[in-house]
This record gives sequence, structure tokens and C-alpha cells, in this order.
Amino acid sequence: MVLPMADTLSMKVRYSGSVVILVLNGELTIRLDVLLSRFREFPSGLETEQRALIVDLHRVSSSSGGGVAVLMRFIRKRAEVNLQTFMCGLSVFMERLFRIVGLTQYAMIYPDEYTVLQRLKEVE
Repeated sequence: MVLPMADTLSMKVRYSGSVVILVLNGELTIRLDVLLSRFREFPSGLETEQRALIVDLHRVSSSSGGGVAVLMRFIRKRAEVNLQTFMCGLSVFMERLFRIVGLTQYAMIYPDEYTVLQRLKEVE
């Protein structure tokens, strides 16, 4: 039986210099896999001049196990190709969950996008 997926998740892609910023909005579900499909392969999905990735979760209202699993696989894959990855805007629950499952070994957690960009400027 196939259950229809609600269209309650969207993603906006922005760039700040050599940083790719993915802003997620809505419910973090398995639908994230479709939204991230254009970034599946590196370097063709994220151009080689990109040196960091920020996943902004400020606008994520809730999450499912499938959505969290998709995000984990995506971030782990970016780490394999040495793309610095940061997450910001996590709820207390999501931050604890990501620490428990070990996602923080692949992506650093910051309170907001501005703080991440400032840190990246310091290490240039």
C-alpha cells in the first residue's frame, strides 16, 4: 500500500560566497530525499568551488524517522568528500537526537547561519 506524501516540506537554496545554504521549511519527512536529489553526487551536485554547506532547520516544524534518516545519510555523504557541513536552527529535541545518533561527528551545530558564516570568515 502506498501512502501519499503531504507536500509540507520545501527547500530554498542560497549561496554566500563559497558556502551553499539549504533552508528547510515544514515537516522533515522522507520527501527530503526528493528535494536533495540534485545534490546527491559530488562534485556535480555541489560545485567543486563550494567549500561548506549549511543546513538551516529554523523553519522545520516537526520530523519523522524517515526524514531524519535521509538528512543523516546526506550529511554523512558530504563528510566523505570533505565538505565542511554545519547545521543550525535545531530544536532542543533534534539537537539531542543528532548527538545521540552520532550525526555531530559529520556536521557541527551552531545556533544560526550568521554564526556559521562568521566562523568560516575567521578561518579563511
